[in-house]
Amino acid sequence: MPLTSNVFTKPRRNERLDRCLVDDRAHITLRQPPERGEHVTRVHLALLTLLRNPNLGTEVARAEYGPSTAAAVLRFKRERNILNTALHQTVPDNIVGKKTIAALDAEMAKRQLPPGRQPRLRVSPAPFVRLGFQPTVVQQSFVGIDLNDVLGLGQVLATLPLDIFVHFDGGDAASEGQRRRLAEAEFSNKFGTVAYLKTHFLPIGICFVGGRGEKNRAQQAADEVLQLRKSIRQGVTAIVGSSVGGLAALDCARQLSGQVALDYVAISDGAFFAPGEVGFAPFKITVPTTTIAATTKKNFFQTFGHELLRDSRGPGGFMQGTEFHGPLENFTNIDVAAAPGSDLSEQMRAGERNRSLPDFTPGRLRLLKGNADRIHTAAAAQAAGVIEQDKAALFKP
Repeated sequence: MPLTSNVFTKPRRNERLDRCLVDDRAHITLRQPPERGEHVTRVHLALLTLLRNPNLGTEVARAEYGPSTAAAVLRFKRERNILNTALHQTVPDNIVGKKTIAALDAEMAKRQLPPGRQPRLRVSPAPFVRLGFQPTVVQQSFVGIDLNDVLGLGQVLATLPLDIFVHFDGGDAASEGQRRRLAEAEFSNKFGTVAYLKTHFLPIGICFVGGRGEKNRAQQAADEVLQLRKSIRQGVTAIVGSSVGGLAALDCARQLSGQVALDYVAISDGAFFAPGEVGFAPFKITVPTTTIAATTKKNFFQTFGHELLRDSRGPGGFMQGTEFHGPLENFTNIDVAAAPGSDLSEQMRAGERNRSLPDFTPGRLRLLKGNADRIHTAAAAQAAGVIEQDKAALFKP
């Protein structure tokens, strides 16, 4: 059934919203640069009508689907428990998809005035007229609401803080540099609670798999953070790098230092490679970190895993392709192997047993490589538990 409400169909139908009702590829999502246009303005009109104090701020004037609009959409969906059952969702997201646009349309159709009836209060459509929106559509779509009050025209709107979390995760060669949209949604849903959204915009996650060279997305993530901070300076900015994502996280933090106030930078058993990122005699991770300015800088690491892979035939006396882990200059360095949890302890004991096997046979090297990978995974998981506690303190109502 097509869209029917005045706000989505008068004085002309909006092709993008019509597609949104039937095509998953036409969903309206939070992205960088922000999605803009008349279709977003029509969603704004619906949210302003159906929600109490939706706090859309200046995004209305820019016809922009930004963090405040996304927070209002999430609130609308939570109040109505709108879920994508095909994806087995258990909590709503902040996307305007098929079910969301249908729900907005149905409720707006019930709210709109019958033809010829005037609203109880005169509506000021000024911000929408500036966008080329027809004032008659605004008049016909509201049941007595004064946009001068709702939009705060002529007064300064108090800006809510916007919290941003950047994460570069570990992964294999096939996933290097990929965007992790599901992780971004999970972050927003986890921390964007009802209590949180009373005092904040919806928190934004910017998540990639770590990569090297042209697959290093540090620049893209930094650009997105800077774009967001141009509009909203208040809020927490945190950057975390896990495993091979450690280098990209440090690159991103360096680019933002001096431009954005960084509250938290953490590396979870960052993986670095020789040559270029690691030096020997003595062993040292040579990635520059002294220019990173942040309130808290933590580096969780262990060296046990790469020490298993000593081989005189490789660079620095280690197997070819070894991932190195270790302390970083100008960070608070936490050696997780000094107080290992049960999983890490078990893997370290297995590594010691395999290291004592005789000869550098291919089978022994495979055993050691497998142990090194499992030690790295266990160390990163142990560090992630501490980082999650830190995040809970950072991203709180």
